[in-house]
Amino acid sequence: MKAYFADKPEEAKKYDCSENILTAEKMPFGLIDQGSHDDFLADMGIEKLKAAIAKGGHKIKHRMCETAKFTQNTSITSLDISL
Repeated sequence: MKAYFADKPEEAKKYDCSENILTAEKMPFGLIDQGSHDDFLADMGIEKLKAAIAKGGHKIKHRMCETAKFTQNTSITSLDISL
């Protein structure tokens, strides 16, 4: 987001999950499911997001999943999404 809104920090806040959660009166139950090898892990601001969730008392959980590092040559042949 920094690249898109470098000169417009107030505009960037409209799209910042942490800012939106901080100002929300209510949020639905939810899950943030994050992979340990996500290429954008450092940019996600997960600690800020978790702090916003805690401050609002929202019922949103965070789960860090150990994942393999994918490359351009990696393909997924099956995906189990059963709940």
